[in-house]
Amino acid sequence: MAEPRRIGLIVNPIAGIGGPLAARGSDRFADLADAQRQGGIPVAEERAKRALRRLKQQAGDVEILAASGPMGASAALAAGFDAALLDGPYARISNANDTKTAAEAMLQKGVELILLAGGDGTARDIFSVVGDRVPLVGVPTGVKMHSAVFALSPEAAGETVALAAGRNHATRLAEIMDADEAELAAGRPSARLFGYAKTPALPRLLQVAKAARPDGGEAAIEALGRKLAQEAKTDQLIILGAGTTMALIKRAFGFAGTLLGVDAVLKGEVIALDADAATLEKLCQNHSEVSLIVGIVGGQGFVFGRGNQQISQEVLRAVKTNDLRIVATREKLLALPGTELRVDTGDIALDRTLEGYRRIDTGPSDTMMMRLRGGF
Repeated sequence: MAEPRRIGLIVNPIAGIGGPLAARGSDRFADLADAQRQGGIPVAEERAKRALRRLKQQAGDVEILAASGPMGASAALAAGFDAALLDGPYARISNANDTKTAAEAMLQKGVELILLAGGDGTARDIFSVVGDRVPLVGVPTGVKMHSAVFALSPEAAGETVALAAGRNHATRLAEIMDADEAELAAGRPSARLFGYAKTPALPRLLQVAKAARPDGGEAAIEALGRKLAQEAKTDQLIILGAGTTMALIKRAFGFAGTLLGVDAVLKGEVIALDADAATLEKLCQNHSEVSLIVGIVGGQGFVFGRGNQQISQEVLRAVKTNDLRIVATREKLLALPGTELRVDTGDIALDRTLEGYRRIDTGPSDTMMMRLRGGF
């Protein structure tokens, strides 16, 4: 009887907790307890469980090797795995050093693949230890996921590991990327390349790296913004998403806005800048008419679930189908690797209600029809 395939599991318990709080990542929090004091709700373990349940369904004979407690063992146990624990002390509230220590121990134990639940920072920490010696698969859990080792959804991550564990699957090199802090401070958000990790060659399940914004289309978006501002209903709350394309729309509404944040306008006046989920949810409760205008992530095509978790499930439920507007330059849409856009709200049922063909506004009188898909 063949030996079960040994899979390493590393969960960053704090990953993604800052999204609804309008934090750009988890760096602003001292630890998980600090994030929770500020109103954060942990999401990493639950998303890890979703991936592991799919893995259990598809390849239940794998052996999971994890650090204790919230760094992986508790998620594995909840998903039905009898996980082997790494030796060594791991903090109950883990940090980057714990992540790196776990990755090093997994190398020594001979894992064939590491499944990580976190964001770009977690992927960077693990990559700094393992390089391209062990394939990585990421459960998308952070505020931003620019790196190409991340799956399209938690379920897609579990499916990827199951397929890779089932046979000697081919691998490809995948970019490890993270925000360039210097460019971000200068008001030019961009991702920096830190190296290439191995990941299973399963492009239908894994996202591509975030791409730089293609040139062109800005004039059309600015004209579209002016049209949207003119057509706005007086009593309608307008929520404007994050990103460089949305910065052009906000400018057309008459204010600079928050480049990486979500803002809100009512009756031509800005009523919220860089709003968190709680603020947006309260605004939606107080207004019966809510319009939401969002862009997409270049190269990846995500509309929700990457870098805009302030737009929570409750906010999305408050927006009627016809009051959701997706905007993008035609150049950005044509540069996508496929013909579909993606959502990953954290709620599979909500993802399904958002699915379907939608018109994407590319100018004041131009649109493209594209399919919006939920998690795998």
